[in-house]
Amino acid sequence: MTLSFARPGILLFGFLILLLVMFWRRKEQQTQSLLSGLGWLIQAQQGNGRSRRFGLWLTALSLALIALAGPRWGEQTQVVNVEGLQLLILLDLSQSMLADDVPGGRLAQAQQIISTATTTLTEHDEVGLAVFAGETRLILPLTPVYSGMDSLVSQLHPTLLSEQGTVLESALKMTGRFFPTPHAGQPLVLIISDGEDHGSGVLRAAQTAVRNDIILLTVGVGTEKGATVPILDEAGQVIGVKQDMNNQPVISRLEAKVLQDMSKIGNGRYLSGDMALTQLPDVLAEIRAAH
Repeated sequence: MTLSFARPGILLFGFLILLLVMFWRRKEQQTQSLLSGLGWLIQAQQGNGRSRRFGLWLTALSLALIALAGPRWGEQTQVVNVEGLQLLILLDLSQSMLADDVPGGRLAQAQQIISTATTTLTEHDEVGLAVFAGETRLILPLTPVYSGMDSLVSQLHPTLLSEQGTVLESALKMTGRFFPTPHAGQPLVLIISDGEDHGSGVLRAAQTAVRNDIILLTVGVGTEKGATVPILDEAGQVIGVKQDMNNQPVISRLEAKVLQDMSKIGNGRYLSGDMALTQLPDVLAEIRAAH
């Protein structure tokens, strides 16, 4: 059992008043003249009566102050707000993500990485999903851990975006709009890409994200050796291989440096695709513990 007060400030104010009253009473007693004989006895008896009345008045005042303060007996339940992660997954959906220089292809590996990330989130976390190529599109706003995430991610394909290319800068700039203000948790962007960036200023965009208290984690999918980029028809079927101006197959390679630089600026980590499948849960746990 515990004792608490609804208005503890009244107790403090009342305590100060009582101190002033007692101080005044003490000064009054000190200024009384020394008496002798019968006169002293009469005044002493009168003083005893005044002292009793003063004591009763002081007790009544103290009880009134305690009542006004609102005493409450019993156990208290305190609501503690636990802030988790606000994880926004930013997935590269350019056609180069269909290259097959990793088992199953880059996009399939990226989907596995997303599943790895979301299955380690807690009830205090939120997750959102955006995709980008030449444009950026929000697929799932930040929401408490979403049970249908794997099904949603399995349907992602470059044909969802009409503008192709890979423009990391504009995608990263838009992420700031996807987080509520003020933040309800630690904002975190997980960028999964092959690192091919057809725009400039991506590092400046990363610096802007940091100023908004956003941590950047980056995952590079693909290999330095690379692979050809398929051409798709409107139905998403492969109809050929992308070629350059000399009619040579275009080779898409993992450009890890830009992703590594972004993670350094963003106070995060860079992981290769294979590493992310095993280490990403620990990295998310470390960020959660630190914030």
